[in-house]
Amino acid sequence: MKRQDYYPSIVSEQVLWLGRFARELPGQAAELPLTAEVVAGAVADALWVAYTLGPWRTAIRMLSKTATAAMEAVQTGTGDDAHELPSIIAPVPGDAVPRPPGALKRIFRLVQILKASPGYNEAIGRHLGLLTLTDAREHPAPSLAVKVERGATSEVAVLKMEKWGRIALHIESRRGGGDWEKLGLTSRIRFTDARPLLDPARPEIREYRVRYYEGNGPTGEWSNVVKVTLSP
Repeated sequence: MKRQDYYPSIVSEQVLWLGRFARELPGQAAELPLTAEVVAGAVADALWVAYTLGPWRTAIRMLSKTATAAMEAVQTGTGDDAHELPSIIAPVPGDAVPRPPGALKRIFRLVQILKASPGYNEAIGRHLGLLTLTDAREHPAPSLAVKVERGATSEVAVLKMEKWGRIALHIESRRGGGDWEKLGLTSRIRFTDARPLLDPARPEIREYRVRYYEGNGPTGEWSNVVKVTLSP
């Protein structure tokens, strides 16, 4: 199957892409436009592929490891008790339901139709993850800039990031001389830190850094650290 320039090559990123596509497509249907039947089918296809590449694939790989150990025990193990062979316990599929073969091919064909639709634009492509991916080797870390804006009760920090085609970003912050702490995960390139000041009457220095997020945790190099001062 021909590789699509918007579809990640890493399996963990593919799972994230499929989840994003299923989540965002219904909200873009009216602009494209798409029938409810087409949207439902595409969402079901995306969820099913994500399930098989994600939880189900993980379970199969774990079974493979335990099966190897079981075969070794059967052939060369010790002891008097009979050894029961392991069996797979399939993870709960959640909203995913079995689909006819070729689910990913159907998604790719639908994307071709979407991109040719008069209502398609770059904003929709960004929401659905259809923009051409940039080679991550050229960008080992996200870029980060922070500006200060006036919030409801004090100034807030607005993070502007570039994730270079990655699905999500892991954000950390530290303030008041404390340790780095997780601030959040986001698939967007703008994030507002509106936490109240530690001392409502005094200015506060905050630092920020971001990494790519894939699979079950952050990966790659940290961005540059940006420091700002927020005033009451």
